Amino acid sequence: MRSPWISWILLMLVYLTFGRFLQSAALLHALYPWIMSGAFAIAQAAILTLLWKPAQKILLLGFQSDLGHIIMVLLLASLAVAAVVQFQVFSYLAVLVAASLLARVETLLTGMGNTPAFLVLSFFPLLGLALSWMVIYLSGMVAPAAGL
Repeated sequence: MRSPWISWILLMLVYLTFGRFLQSAALLHALYPWIMSGAFAIAQAAILTLLWKPAQKILLLGFQSDLGHIIMVLLLASLAVAAVVQFQVFSYLAVLVAASLLARVETLLTGMGNTPAFLVLSFFPLLGLALSWMVIYLSGMVAPAAGL
């Protein structure tokens, strides 16, 4: 039986590194980017596990019509512009997605169901973000934020 622990730890480390990026961008006092990062992790885990069939249908429908082709081309062009203009942010998001996909493939190879995979794919990113925030907070680099 395969052990997906390496990919899960990698997923946690990627989000830990992303938390350091949020700290270096002076976003530690604002809770909004941290909450949005956690929501991104949960949404990504949901799309990769629980909502995979509807997401797959929507994506395939996009390639079956001319309007879908136009929307896909515009979306890819927007992603290309975002990659060029905000390369550092885009590269972090690409690594977050790649690590989540690797962890999802490992959960599929071990035969894990959708619900346990969702829990795993949302727990490890949130753990990485929380550890990142705690390391920064406990190192005395910043005082805790008072609100949003």
